[in-house]
Amino acid sequence: MTSSREAPSCRETEIHTLHAALLESETRYRLVMEATSDGIWDWDVRTDRVHYSPAYTRMLGFEPEEFCGNLAEWLDRIHPEDREKALRENRRCIDNEVSRFSVEFRMRTKSGEWKWILGRGMAVTRDASGKALRMIGTHTDITPIKEGERREASQKWIAALLSTMTRLDERLQLILAGILETVHTECGGIYLLEEDKRGLRLVQHHGLSEAFAQAVRTYDAHSPNLRLVMAGNPLYTSYDALPVDKTEEDKREGLKARAVIPIHHEGRVVGCLNVASRSLPAVPEGVRTFLETVGVLLGNAFGGIQARQALEESTRQYAVLFDPAGDAFSSFA
Repeated sequence: MTSSREAPSCRETEIHTLHAALLESETRYRLVMEATSDGIWDWDVRTDRVHYSPAYTRMLGFEPEEFCGNLAEWLDRIHPEDREKALRENRRCIDNEVSRFSVEFRMRTKSGEWKWILGRGMAVTRDASGKALRMIGTHTDITPIKEGERREASQKWIAALLSTMTRLDERLQLILAGILETVHTECGGIYLLEEDKRGLRLVQHHGLSEAFAQAVRTYDAHSPNLRLVMAGNPLYTSYDALPVDKTEEDKREGLKARAVIPIHHEGRVVGCLNVASRSLPAVPEGVRTFLETVGVLLGNAFGGIQARQALEESTRQYAVLFDPAGDAFSSFA
């Protein structure tokens, strides 16, 4: 007798096995897309439909449901200066000039900030002519790496400018602007200790209103600002929490984040670097080592300038003292 239900054929078994393997592969792929910290994209080149992984959208500050799944989600967020380069590298892969690509560019986040992205991809399906039909790839947030490189380059540039400074001149304004740009803050100032060490004097500022700069131009011996600087420790805080007296002029300036970096030379405080922002709630931790390193560079430069000025003053006094004697000696010759 034969069973009323025939055993599956070898072909049916093979199809069933392939189907199970495909489901397992798709499940694994979905889990990887959800678990990885890199953003993964899957692009149908013919329709410009793109699947973005949850990590991809969250890397830019969005929830997955905020992306509608088309190419414009990527294109519209690329920095205008980087768009042509990013498109060119993708196009080379689509046209089969290269099998895979890698390109760096900036993307705008939901908050409006820019993140550096390393984009990598490859074609997984091509037509008979070799043109890509489907591409997959990853986006990796390399902002910390790029910012670190930027701070290192800025530090070297500042050191080079300070090494040629013999007096306080326009280079100090250039240096201060460069510091603020590097740490993404808008305003700040550099103070030096008065010769009698009983006050601080603002020698350079950037991004501050003239009214505010005039109001904070000096801090005398009784000022809590002077005591704060002379304590010798860097302070990172909000402007409201800063332990100093506030004036109406301070409030009108609208400062939020604040960093006070004492400048030392040979173990003593000779001034301070102040950094502030009207938009950031706090100075980012990632830039604090940079600020403190710049403080050391400024201290070495200011110490050298003070020593040189002291030597010049001593030489001048020596000349004044002995020139008359020289004239007297010459009369006996």
